[in-house]
Amino acid sequence: MYNFTVSEVLDQAWALTKKHGLLLALILLVISLVEGAFTSVNPADYTEFVSKYQSGNPDPQAIMQDYSALLSQSAFSGGSLLGMLLSLVLTCALTAIMLSLAKGKTSEISIEPCKMPVMTYVKYIAWQLLYGIIVCLGICLCIIPGLWLGARLSTVSYYLIDNPEIGFGEAISRGWNSTSGHVMGLIGLGILCFFIVIAGLLLCCVGIYFTEVIAHFAIIIVYLVLSGFYNRPADESSDVVETIEVEEIK
Repeated sequence: MYNFTVSEVLDQAWALTKKHGLLLALILLVISLVEGAFTSVNPADYTEFVSKYQSGNPDPQAIMQDYSALLSQSAFSGGSLLGMLLSLVLTCALTAIMLSLAKGKTSEISIEPCKMPVMTYVKYIAWQLLYGIIVCLGICLCIIPGLWLGARLSTVSYYLIDNPEIGFGEAISRGWNSTSGHVMGLIGLGILCFFIVIAGLLLCCVGIYFTEVIAHFAIIIVYLVLSGFYNRPADESSDVVETIEVEEIK
């Protein structure tokens, strides 16, 4: 089992974002536009959310509640199902690209990592929908179960993309085992990434796409640490220019 520190994860995520962030942020913007084209959410709602918290000292709990309500409105508005499915397909492809960059398999953004079996996309979409249901049910029970389940299952989607040959059950098993003993660290990192993303929204609306890249890279780095990637020999882990130090727990 391997350990990580939030500071090292964010340092690595920031290094990758500085190099690739602008183009990845543009891709995220396109994904958002594709999904938004099938929803009927009033843009004024986003403006109201931003203006509400740009002044004063906003309550973090209030921000999370309002932001969740905004996402829920987007998710259940008319025509959103098709937009959500298209968004998940594109997000799966983007995750494959970012995973390849983080592992050092590619030094520049390309579509090569997206050339995965169709079933990989199907499994990713199915898992993301199931994951969302599991976390929502856990939060409805008493918030803490939702956070705990979200942390324990947070790496499953990366196992599915990184290992197209494995099945649903194997990915869940690997994800569950890899996060054992890391729940508090993962929850802490998740909360921090949430506020990093919100900071991008509050500072300059479209800045959210850049801060989303940081957050996404951070979770990918954690996956690579917990899966043991950074502990493999150089010929197995490819040419990773900059890696974070990991400590093997005996």
